[in-house]
Amino acid sequence: MALKVPEVLNAILQNTDRKGQAYCARTCKKWQSPALDFLWKDLESLEPLVRLLVPLLLVSIEIQNRTAEMYEWKRNGSFGDADWRTFDVYAKRVRSLEYDDSGASRPNPAMNAGIFADIGMYRPPGPFLPNVRTIHWRNISERRAPAVLMFVSGAPVLESLSISFGHAVPPRTTASLINTLSCRTPHLNHLSLSCGTSIQHRPIKMAFSRWLYQLRDLKAIGIPAYFGMTAVVQALASLPHLQTIHHTRNGYELDAEGMMWNFEEGFHVLKELSFDAPLSMAGQLICSPKLSHLTRICLNTRASAPELHVHLPDFFTQVATCFSLEHLQLMLRDDINATEETETQLLLSYKHLRPLLTCRGLKQLQIAYNLPMTLYAHQLEEMGGKWPEMVTLELCQNPRISLEPFLESPGTSISVLPTVVASFRKLESFGIFLSPKAEFADSDRLGSSELKRLHFGHSQVPRTGDSFAAGAYIALLCSRITEVTTGKVAWFPSIDDSTEWNPEILKRRTEWDRVRDVINATLKLRRIFNETIVVLSQKLSDAEAKTEWV
Repeated sequence: MALKVPEVLNAILQNTDRKGQAYCARTCKKWQSPALDFLWKDLESLEPLVRLLVPLLLVSIEIQNRTAEMYEWKRNGSFGDADWRTFDVYAKRVRSLEYDDSGASRPNPAMNAGIFADIGMYRPPGPFLPNVRTIHWRNISERRAPAVLMFVSGAPVLESLSISFGHAVPPRTTASLINTLSCRTPHLNHLSLSCGTSIQHRPIKMAFSRWLYQLRDLKAIGIPAYFGMTAVVQALASLPHLQTIHHTRNGYELDAEGMMWNFEEGFHVLKELSFDAPLSMAGQLICSPKLSHLTRICLNTRASAPELHVHLPDFFTQVATCFSLEHLQLMLRDDINATEETETQLLLSYKHLRPLLTCRGLKQLQIAYNLPMTLYAHQLEEMGGKWPEMVTLELCQNPRISLEPFLESPGTSISVLPTVVASFRKLESFGIFLSPKAEFADSDRLGSSELKRLHFGHSQVPRTGDSFAAGAYIALLCSRITEVTTGKVAWFPSIDDSTEWNPEILKRRTEWDRVRDVINATLKLRRIFNETIVVLSQKLSDAEAKTEWV
């Protein structure tokens, strides 16, 4: 009888994968409808919906000298009322939909454009997905752009829409689609728009600004960096609930019109700002009084070595005016190469971070740079005192390895780990590039640390590859660590992708694998030892109690 209780059944279905949910739907009539609701709630392809109308045939086609797969169908006449009734029964269960129009992946091949044309021609009046709340449509092509309107239109509860245009979509098609969507998505609170290429087309930006004025409930938006024209910024400033702005496409140079970001008006509740901008301009934007309440700042920028020398100290000083700041992520890309003189390169150091010490509520600090940072124990101790709430501290752990031979003493000594563990009591993730010549400092085990993850980039194991000593040292200091990782940083794509297959990097990776083995073995032995002590103590207590009784 307990399995018939709705709460119990929902708990079972929530903790079951899609295959298990399909089995549950066939169990009995009582379970069928709830199980189907879970099974169709989140779709990662349009294939299940289209198959409700007619069988699909997967065929191979040639696209730009490569083989791809695409769905075709064979249809005899129009769709009957029974077909659409079946479609509606399942379509009303969909809450989120993802679709990749590129057809590059086997799990989600693209649909032939004729399929969408036939569906739109014979569809009776009414929304396709009446209860959908989230739609992610990637790589929209010119021929399939109308399909987006079919599934978005008439969705009265649609709250989140993310669309990206492919490389070959003409600007006129993009502007037309944006104009149409502006009349059919009144209740969005999250919108993300990205383009495969830098579309410097004014009608697109004007259409987008008109769309923004319709979205009075919008709370988060993602747009290309070059959409920063005056009309778009003014439309964003008029939104009363906007809390998050982020740029959706990196790597394009901003034109003069795209650099017109101005936060002097509006943006009263803006909390998170993630953007691409020249370093000289980024600090001026952030120091606006309207943005003093920002809690999260993410900047992706590219600058030459002279520009970094001039503008980076000012940037950190201006960021420090955001007293509510909790998360700062800085991705610095420069034009450094191995032929430059060492003295012309800017090495980040503690003096650059000192202005941030006024942000007492800082919880996450992530800085990615092409050169490593050197920190000392007394500096980390001061940082820990100023940032008591710090949870994630990752500082330049993923530099360009090709520059390592040109640096006298790259990286930070592993001997600072005891100071990190002792100073940052809430720290869960710590990332740094290690110096290969450093020695291990003597320290007692600090088991009260919350540290769960260490990331050392492509560092060499200290003491010239002494994996056993490094593993034992880390296990002694941080008994709660669950993960020691190396390699590229996920949130900062490496410029030196070729280094992943460099023989030296592969050697270092093997050494760190041994370090992890030593850590796991040490922690296992410690756990066995502690359990043995507990058992022996219990037996000793029992023996003493028995002796006393006798």
